[in-house]
Amino acid sequence: MVEFFFKPKKNRVNVKPHHLCQKKKLVQEIRDTIITSILCLFLYIIGLSLGLSIFISAFTFLMLPTGKFIFTRYIHKAVKMPAKERRPKRIILIRHGQSEGNADSKIYSHIPDNQVKLTNKGIKQAIAAGKCLKKEIPEKETVRFFVSPYKRSRQTFENILVGWKILTENYTVREEPRLREQDWGNFQDYDEITKSRKERQLFGSFYYRFPRGESGADVFDRVSSFWGSLHREFKNKNCLENFVIVSHGITIRMMLMRYFKWSVEEYHQLWNPENCQIIILEKQPNGSYKLKNSLIRNRTPEEQEEYENENESNLEVVRNSETKEHFLVAGKKINEVRDSGN
Repeated sequence: MVEFFFKPKKNRVNVKPHHLCQKKKLVQEIRDTIITSILCLFLYIIGLSLGLSIFISAFTFLMLPTGKFIFTRYIHKAVKMPAKERRPKRIILIRHGQSEGNADSKIYSHIPDNQVKLTNKGIKQAIAAGKCLKKEIPEKETVRFFVSPYKRSRQTFENILVGWKILTENYTVREEPRLREQDWGNFQDYDEITKSRKERQLFGSFYYRFPRGESGADVFDRVSSFWGSLHREFKNKNCLENFVIVSHGITIRMMLMRYFKWSVEEYHQLWNPENCQIIILEKQPNGSYKLKNSLIRNRTPEEQEEYENENESNLEVVRNSETKEHFLVAGKKINEVRDSGN
């Protein structure tokens, strides 16, 4: 409309900072609105004095876009609900139940990783997780599931529903390939994987790339992309009240690392969650999320040295043990309090 009365300026070569351009654009819009309003009033007065319907029509024609601009620029923005208010109350991360690969790692040599199924114990763990979620989430709240396409994750989701008994109309589900397990290669030779595990321990699990597979950094990249998709869902006016993500141990750690902006060293200190362990991120008043659960981490070198000095009798047990159970006893529970609004 304003281009009818004002000739637009030619594009300039120099580029101004974004905030200055936005400020200049707003000032220009306000100026054009004032001038257009004065013109509308002038036409309306002429129309009344002369009794000419053409001036009344012109006034109506000009006032409609002016009123629309004022509404969209000021009134609509004032009543529009902030994006953070539409975020889910909880984001819940669940690792799959015990799989055949967890029970016997040699199975990967002849069964594709994506086809590995749950054990009977894993099925029971998933049903139990569903019962826990039923207590955690009020009955009438809505839930959106994001599930890894691997068979063990899909079976976990199905058995969570068995334990939960959630109403069909209260949830939706989407299969999400970016939530898949870290790729360790195709059919995995047991001796080669054992060697790779030792190399990864020396190299660092975040950066180490399995032959014909992924590094931890690769998983971090696709998890970052998934977080971006979640944030776009947050802005949806139909965003559901709870997000439940059924995935894998390393993938879940990477999701937490990405959101809380943990360093690589902090990532290396944390253990994978247990099978069907439930990790809850609760929304805070400012719209960000905070861990409700405690996580298990290894000691830093300084903490380990202090522990060894205090526990001389257990020194050899701690040094020689490579099992998770000892580290669970030796480690500390932490409740992540650092937060990020991204």
